[in-house]
Amino acid sequence: HSNGVATAFRKLPAAQPVAAMTPPAPPQTPFPSEAGQGIRLTGGSTVAEGRLEVFMNGLWGSVCSKDISKEVASVGCSQLFPQIGFHESDVHMVLQGEYLTTSSPLGIAMSDVICGGAEVTLQTCAFSENSDGCTDMDAVGE
Repeated sequence: HSNGVATAFRKLPAAQPVAAMTPPAPPQTPFPSEAGQGIRLTGGSTVAEGRLEVFMNGLWGSVCSKDISKEVASVGCSQLFPQIGFHESDVHMVLQGEYLTTSSPLGIAMSDVICGGAEVTLQTCAFSENSDGCTDMDAVGE
């Protein structure tokens, strides 16, 4: 107490490590994404990164990256994030690599995917349900 002004000190709690303040990753469920979109990204460090997976015939599976186009990526991004408008030039698609350092037990659900760009879901684009020679390492990551 000095000059008529009370001064109080208290010990502040110790700072938490940054990792403890990072929100946990969303749980991987056997059902379509929370919006019921039938599409998800897994293994990325943010909600907008990871291996692209689609829900088909009651199972999750990857999308083959061989001969994939910006139109396919644009439809996939619009399906993942319908509240955000995407244009093909806004889409960054990683093929064969960055998020594919571990194999997935899910396998390839879609290959030879062809979209015109106006489709609402990847499942409404033309595609083949066989792997067409694709492996886990050929899956699409965004």
